Amino acid sequence: TNPVWEWTVAAVSNLNLAENVQIDADRLMLLLRELGAAGAERVVDRAVDEIAGRLLLIETSWASADFKTLGRTAQSLIAVADQIGMHLLAHVSCDVAGLAQSGDDSALAASVARLQRVGESSLLAVWNAQAFKV
Repeated sequence: TNPVWEWTVAAVSNLNLAENVQIDADRLMLLLRELGAAGAERVVDRAVDEIAGRLLLIETSWASADFKTLGRTAQSLIAVADQIGMHLLAHVSCDVAGLAQSGDDSALAASVARLQRVGESSLLAVWNAQAFKV
């Protein structure tokens, strides 16, 4: 056995795939100032529902190799994510939208997996946010 190979395999099998997600607090505060607490909460709740639904559609589109729907859905996710300060989610959605019709299945697979991780982490971050609690 080769000790370098064993170390490499051990390192790869222990990769941490967590994403460092931050919600733009300034964006949330702007919504709060413009719409009031109840209005901002409604916008965020609606956006969270939309994001969750679109992430599910992206997952099913990927599983069924429907790259046209996948790309269109990822593109539509960008504005919704940006609206509530999920800039990393918007960025990764843009990557997925661009790769959906590229034919680069490996890059698309990695980006879709990252989009799911970032999406899940972003939704958790918003749900845990205290900005709208009275």
